[in-house]
Amino acid sequence: MKFIALTTSLILFLFLKGQCQYVIDFGNSQTFQISCGTIASSQWTVKNERCTLFIPDLVMQDISGNYVVPFTFTINQSGNLEFEDSLTLRHQINSGVWITDTVIYGNGGSSVREITDSFFLAYHDTVRFTLDLVTNDPSEFWSIKSGDIAINNAEPVLFLPVELISFTGVYDEQTQSVMLQWSTATETNCSHFVVQRSVDAVNFEPIAVLSGQGNSNSQTNYYYNDVSDQQANVFYYRLIQYDFDGSENILSLVVVNIAKSEYTLLVTDNSGIIILTLSRRMQSGGVLDVYSTQGDLIYKKNVEASATYVQIDLPVFRQYSILVFCYLSDYELVLRKVFVR
Repeated sequence: MKFIALTTSLILFLFLKGQCQYVIDFGNSQTFQISCGTIASSQWTVKNERCTLFIPDLVMQDISGNYVVPFTFTINQSGNLEFEDSLTLRHQINSGVWITDTVIYGNGGSSVREITDSFFLAYHDTVRFTLDLVTNDPSEFWSIKSGDIAINNAEPVLFLPVELISFTGVYDEQTQSVMLQWSTATETNCSHFVVQRSVDAVNFEPIAVLSGQGNSNSQTNYYYNDVSDQQANVFYYRLIQYDFDGSENILSLVVVNIAKSEYTLLVTDNSGIIILTLSRRMQSGGVLDVYSTQGDLIYKKNVEASATYVQIDLPVFRQYSILVFCYLSDYELVLRKVFVR
């Protein structure tokens, strides 16, 4: 029985290892990047251009050692391609030199070109492919359809249409708003971004739509200022990116603490008093301490739970130009520096 179990496991292992782990899909921008050309009906076509197809990095995950990586590229060509029209397939392992696998030139025939080969990768090796297609006339073309490129036995690290640098949110107590900012290093087929907000990290609602750059290889910064009348201590913001074909990618989530201070300090010169204003009545009282800039405690007062403000005669502090107020309650510690002259 043990032999049968081991044999079954081995057959299953070999069967799974023999499956295609990367197949190109021109309906899914995560499986490819292109420098130019057109995509229509799940087919990439190059006419009168020099364009490059980039295959995402593929990583060997087999811990047992070297493993063969077979690949197949199938390319269609128009019947009028000339010798000046060419196709070049290259691959690179890790950070090594680029190796040219095949160069094919136009031959005036409408045949289908197929490139089949293999190589070995060690555990955690990374391989990447590029395919350069060149034609010099609008009536000539190379084309590749979804499924025409298949690579076995290495896990793809799929492309994201947007390379996100950062996504941050900062609460501004003065304006009672959240400034959201994100930056992208590159964008590919990026239609727009949607910002979503939630108070429970489960139910999100869209609050803003910002247009993307389409295709960009330089850093782009985006800003959105969220002013909300929702009452919450924490807001969750989610950034969604949309391609032109409508597919979406959740890029990042940021948590913003909406901790508003319950107290403000006001200095009224005309009346000669200092007022500590409590923005709402607290359930429990607190203690107000006043310090000099040298750290000496010069005033102390208990504040009742029902109080909404504390009034202190200014002459008590006449010899000081700067005071530090410290209000401590069961809910918050607030420090304020006040100029009294």
